[in-house]
Amino acid sequence: MLELRHPLIISLYGAFQDAAHVYFLLELAEGGTLLQQLEQRDLNHFPEDWCLFYTAEVALAISHVHGNGFVYRDLKLENVLIAANGHVKLADFGLATRVTGRPETAL
Repeated sequence: MLELRHPLIISLYGAFQDAAHVYFLLELAEGGTLLQQLEQRDLNHFPEDWCLFYTAEVALAISHVHGNGFVYRDLKLENVLIAANGHVKLADFGLATRVTGRPETAL
């Protein structure tokens, strides 16, 4: 999945395993998850520009994934990480699949 390198997608630096586990070395996203960000805010006073910003960044990340022949299949707030600079980092590609043949059958 190296072809998915993008500023809005979490970087995978390496992976290794022992007898019981697989470990991934990932880029640090210091802002936590988008779910955590939402839980820290007053949902009755949620800034529209904040919503538009994160919606647009997630859409750009998903567009890059789809444009490279993959279907993400696990979009949820817990998989949208926030970097220290405030930008999105899409994470957890465990359910992603490469689209072959007819794309509409890959879902």
